[in-house]
Amino acid sequence: MEDALRERGRGRGRGRGRGRRVVPEEPVPQVAPNRTAEEKFRKEKPPMFDGLGEPADAEKWVRTIERIFNYIRCDDQDKVACATYQLVDEADFWWELVRRTMTDEQWENFTWEEFKAELYEKYIPGCYRQKKQNEFWNLKQRAGTVTEYDKTFNQLSRYAPMLVDTDEKRAEKFRNGLHNEIAISLASQ
Repeated sequence: MEDALRERGRGRGRGRGRGRRVVPEEPVPQVAPNRTAEEKFRKEKPPMFDGLGEPADAEKWVRTIERIFNYIRCDDQDKVACATYQLVDEADFWWELVRRTMTDEQWENFTWEEFKAELYEKYIPGCYRQKKQNEFWNLKQRAGTVTEYDKTFNQLSRYAPMLVDTDEKRAEKFRNGLHNEIAISLASQ
């Protein structure tokens, strides 16, 4: 007991005068914990997808989700996990069935592109994509403004990427759809 009191007594006087300087402890820097891809994803308030509605709704959902993925920069496994978390109602039931048909190996190697292909096959039928591709192929300015034509051109171009995969092809396709007067005026410049 006496030894413990002596030991405590020795420690009490340290650093208080008596020629010793008290060196303040440096604060330990607080490092914010790294947020996971899922946390970053949820912070962006991604929309849910219920599988109901038009094919354009599914496309809009995929585009919105991809914009978030591009912003947070996550890998394929995180993309699939985040996207499937946003499926509700009919889409969730559909995904559960798709997932059950996969082996563990298939699931481990499942990519975002494969997920999109499955989703497109289910919710954006090939006949819909073909119809949009034909609309793009036959797109003309008609009675609208150049701005309206440009908007439609950009919306439909994703259905026929092979027609606009270079700047030259894109410009030529755009020019060919303009009113003759505008196309001629543009060509002369």
